[in-house]
Amino acid sequence: RALSSGYIAMHYKYVENVVELRRPYRQAHLQHWKQLVDSGHLLLAGAYDPADGALFIFNGVSKDTLERLAMSDPYHEAGLVKDVTTKDWKVVVGKDALC
Repeated sequence: RALSSGYIAMHYKYVENVVELRRPYRQAHLQHWKQLVDSGHLLLAGAYDPADGALFIFNGVSKDTLERLAMSDPYHEAGLVKDVTTKDWKVVVGKDALC
């Protein structure tokens, strides 16, 4: 697929007790996404409160690339991620709106 011309929202659904279970994998998980942070493609990411899932906001990356990266995330490989969804996100309000 082509690069996204807008934003992509990616959602992780976590297993129960992920806060305790993620400790051995946390640094590797953060390092896994660092290249996209450094390149400006991963704009925001973080777990919900309570930590039943997480939200990532990307720009200028294909869904195929994101889905592949999600599958190789140390959290996913350790069985901490139950489900991953990606959706195009059309921002219509805010300083970076693409409308």
